[in-house]
Amino acid sequence: MGFLSDLSDKFMKKSGQRIQLKVCMMGPRGVGKTTILTSIFQDSDSKLNKNGLYLIPQGITKDRIDKGKNALLNIFKEIPDESSTPLPGINATKGVTDFLFKLGLKGSDANKNKNASVDVSIEDFPGELVNETHPEHNLVLNFIKESHVIMVAIDSVYLMELEGKYNENRNMSSYLCEKINTILGKLDEKERKIILLVPLKCEKYAVSNKLPELSKTVCDVYKPLIDNVLQNYKDRIGIFVTPIQTLGGVVFNKFVCDDNNELVLDIENNNSPIPQFKFFRAIPTHAPMYMPAYCVQPLYYLISFTLNQYKYNKSQGGAVGTLFKNLFSMFSSDLEFYQACQNFVSKIKTSGDGYLSLNNPKLVNTNF
Repeated sequence: MGFLSDLSDKFMKKSGQRIQLKVCMMGPRGVGKTTILTSIFQDSDSKLNKNGLYLIPQGITKDRIDKGKNALLNIFKEIPDESSTPLPGINATKGVTDFLFKLGLKGSDANKNKNASVDVSIEDFPGELVNETHPEHNLVLNFIKESHVIMVAIDSVYLMELEGKYNENRNMSSYLCEKINTILGKLDEKERKIILLVPLKCEKYAVSNKLPELSKTVCDVYKPLIDNVLQNYKDRIGIFVTPIQTLGGVVFNKFVCDDNNELVLDIENNNSPIPQFKFFRAIPTHAPMYMPAYCVQPLYYLISFTLNQYKYNKSQGGAVGTLFKNLFSMFSSDLEFYQACQNFVSKIKTSGDGYLSLNNPKLVNTNF
């Protein structure tokens, strides 16, 4: 039946055994989704430890994270100065890539108790797989529909530079707005979820104080999706702009030109040519370092949404849906785990540094 069908069977078995929080990562192949996930794990580790929590990659996810981190660290070895070659990166994945983590409370008792942890499944879907002509189209749509959080990865460089001339080629913004709107139209009437618009590679705009301009451009380009949520899902869908710096130690410099001063185009980008670009050190007097910033925020949003739904269902006298019934039972019987999660998400950003709450910020509010 195909790769995705096998993946579906595998996850149906897992989800029947444990509580599973699902995140769908959407964006074109090669835009940097694997980099985001690697940086989320790196940026969250110390913050989780501080609050008595752990996030452990499961199975092949550990190898993927390790390879991703090594690739990111090697980037800085290959950028000696402004005249460096185009930025290397993590090889783009061609199909669905699943990242599975276990989130739980530290301590021997907690580790022995399966109710003191949850699975976090993050599935990386190349945008091309949402096309109706793809043989696994319906299965992909179901995965996305079942996700509690939809993350849309946005390459900030192509969004902002050259007046966005190559944005559609790179980010497939109009296409993804259309597809996500179609998915939202198939949700159950009471179903809730949050959408994160995640600009990455935005170091240049951070150091030049242009993150608000970046976020405004995101709102302009993804207006069809934002307007649809505001008009039709105001009470059920939260939508946020959450810029992250996946590298931190380098910023965009310039696009690559040939001897005739013509842009050098990458023709392997989903059959839509885009120009290559270079990076240089953010702080020339220091050695470049891998310094991801704000990459923990998507995890804050996921856990905040989860806690919010637990508290909401508690206030209503019960829980709706299998996931939240299980969460209701878990948090009610393990208040220590609940409080650790509550403390962990206290640093969530919903404003400043380009962060915007476009609709229904109460869905990530845990203080009610």
